[in-house]
Amino acid sequence: MFANQHSTANNSITLREDGHIYLYVANNKSISASIGGVVGRVLSQGHNAVADSNGLWKTPDSHTLTPTSIGALSVDEFAGIPLPFPGAVTPAGFLKCNGQVFNKTTYPILAARCCLDR
Repeated sequence: MFANQHSTANNSITLREDGHIYLYVANNKSISASIGGVVGRVLSQGHNAVADSNGLWKTPDSHTLTPTSIGALSVDEFAGIPLPFPGAVTPAGFLKCNGQVFNKTTYPILAARCCLDR
């Protein structure tokens, strides 16, 4: 049934034979884990995270996160690749690709990365 189990008065960790890991942690405590040598915090509903109205988990410092602080790519990095978007209107700065010729002055990054002379 259990491959390994460790418990204290308030916390326990169980590694089951089926590969599932169960953590039980006292209130107001954080959980850190190392998976494949990478260490990080675990989000735990009711402990250090809450779900917003969209079901997305938020931490107390979520409001301070920016695309730059999390290492998100600039929109310029996507130039020259097909990038589907779920809308009827093409976003500003994007070109709707229907095989037409595009203006290299309007889209210089795309022109620099595109191998076709269009």
